[in-house]
Amino acid sequence: MMDYKYVYEVYRERSFSRAAKNLYVSQPALSATVKKIETRLGFQIFDRSTSTLELTEEGKAYVDAAEKILKIEENLSSYVNDISNLNAGKIVVAGPAFFSSFIIPSIVNRFAALHPGVTLEFMEADSVELYEKAMDNKIDLIVDSGICDPKLFTSADLFTEQILLAIPLNYPIVNRLRDYALSNEDICENKHLLPQTKGIDLTLVRDLPIILLKKDHDIYRKAKALCSERNFSPKSSIRLNQMLTAVNIASQGLGCVFISDSLIKHSHSAVNLAFFKIDTKEENLLKREVFIAYKKNCHLTRAMKSFLSVASDLFRPSVGSGARRPA
Repeated sequence: MMDYKYVYEVYRERSFSRAAKNLYVSQPALSATVKKIETRLGFQIFDRSTSTLELTEEGKAYVDAAEKILKIEENLSSYVNDISNLNAGKIVVAGPAFFSSFIIPSIVNRFAALHPGVTLEFMEADSVELYEKAMDNKIDLIVDSGICDPKLFTSADLFTEQILLAIPLNYPIVNRLRDYALSNEDICENKHLLPQTKGIDLTLVRDLPIILLKKDHDIYRKAKALCSERNFSPKSSIRLNQMLTAVNIASQGLGCVFISDSLIKHSHSAVNLAFFKIDTKEENLLKREVFIAYKKNCHLTRAMKSFLSVASDLFRPSVGSGARRPA
């Protein structure tokens, strides 16, 4: 609706003829339009009895309101332009504790260097809670691994994690299995991915305490399936929400734990532990994708697209071989 712009141009030029020229309309058409506006409003905007075109008292209020509207439009246009050029905007990025501590910051570091005007907010929570918040539009992007409902979310893979078994160094079985044991350095060098590296039969640890995550977690399902393949159910009195917490507890000698190689590579929590490749007929049970997910059919802003691109570029060299340490 152009009414206020027509009126404001007449006010600014103090002339119908000059305003008409600026607006690319004829003077009679502009005069008729302003007259219709005044009739609709029920008051005169311009005092036509004076030698120069002046505003009535009501006209001054109208023009004041028009100036405010024009300023809002100008600010909005400027902001939209900034968003389009990634000089403004906001993204809420979230993930479980491990990803929030070690994976997301590396992406953010590069993204912020490219787009310092975009505000980044972080949220850390259990995986189940993250997806609930994303459905409520409180989170834009989730960095996670395991299961993502394709009916509700779109996901883009970043890299593949390998699942290993960690056993406290003070457990006697570690000495018996020393030919299979891998150190932190071995994992960082991807020795666990070599075909000549042998895995252990999980039957050997069936009588040991195993720290598990809660049932909603993908790593819990993989742990149960790996043990079931060997016809036993893991002995567990501890159920946790975060793998990082589980590893901290295992490091204190309170049980074995199924752990991802990316956590070993990035976290300093995986200490006092020996790591073992797992022998299985179902190799897919040892792998899980780390991805960025967002609500299906949501509006993917340019900032979100750029964040996805930065993350993909950062981890592309390591797809299929575990997460590398970002430079």
